[in-house]
Amino acid sequence: MCYLVNTRKMCKSSVNKIKELRQAHNLTQIALAEKLKTTQQTVQRWESGKTNIPSSGLKDLAIILNCSVDEILGLSEISRTFYPAAFVALRKNAEEIVAHHGGVILKLKGISRQFDYPIDTVACEKIHSSLPEISDNPTSFSWMNFEALNNYKLFINLKFLKSLNLYSDDYSDAPIFFNPEVYRILTDWDLVSSDSTLSQISNLFEISETLAKASKEIVEKYQENDGDWDSYSYFQTCKIYWSDGEITSHYLERKLYFSLEELRIASDDPDIYPEAHLGERFIIEEDEDGYFEFLNLNQIAAIEVPAIQYWQVACEVQPELLNARNLSIYMPPALSQVEIARED
Repeated sequence: MCYLVNTRKMCKSSVNKIKELRQAHNLTQIALAEKLKTTQQTVQRWESGKTNIPSSGLKDLAIILNCSVDEILGLSEISRTFYPAAFVALRKNAEEIVAHHGGVILKLKGISRQFDYPIDTVACEKIHSSLPEISDNPTSFSWMNFEALNNYKLFINLKFLKSLNLYSDDYSDAPIFFNPEVYRILTDWDLVSSDSTLSQISNLFEISETLAKASKEIVEKYQENDGDWDSYSYFQTCKIYWSDGEITSHYLERKLYFSLEELRIASDDPDIYPEAHLGERFIIEEDEDGYFEFLNLNQIAAIEVPAIQYWQVACEVQPELLNARNLSIYMPPALSQVEIARED
């Protein structure tokens, strides 16, 4: 199945997004065409809306122009760039752009690991607002959550937070991260066999062979650094860091998603569940065979959740979320906004 986007059915501002983003990167049509391994005429037709943009072209454009597919199509009200503020300053209406900020380092009681995540300006502001100062009104629920740029949704129990450092890209380089479209591919990399060709990978994910090659190189780097690496463990399971130092893994299925979603809501707005801080509270994981595991939140220091998988499950159980494009950079493709062409 191939997803084709008909830009002729979009508003004029949507049609012009490719041109606007291309110019922000100081790229000519010829230069962009070379990066895409296509012709200037093809880029010109995409910009004018005279030709459909194939799925592979959209994903390549998002990575080359360092933005989201939603922004290219004009589906998101929020403009994003994963470049630091120095690049944002070159773009028009820079104050309306969510940019890469830098990173956040967390030290948690009972855990030897130091947590370091790349974040954008939205996450930076959210973290700031989640940490009350002495003069602030006390919060009843001692959890915060934010999304990092390396495909993590983080839930942090503030009772176990020893210290937190926010730093800008000017101060230090944040950990390496990739465009969300790359993480979308890596999440399902378990569908790729060891002898799959670039052509087969390209067809499987509806991406160009250039992006297939780049994704394969990323996977090989992961495997080089960790001999036990597999996409299932990294991109489809949550890691829970317990206050006694234990680490457990849990597949992100629907029951666990609902528990985490309640945790997200409660940490974003404690007034929704005003008594959530009282007594013992649990998140629940359900096995396919009817086995339930109850996990005590009061004993958990942090939860690392793969963001692509989180929002994929969210939109499976709540399809209306597909229209809320500004919820996260990791939202699944808005299929209602595209034409689906079935290939024989």
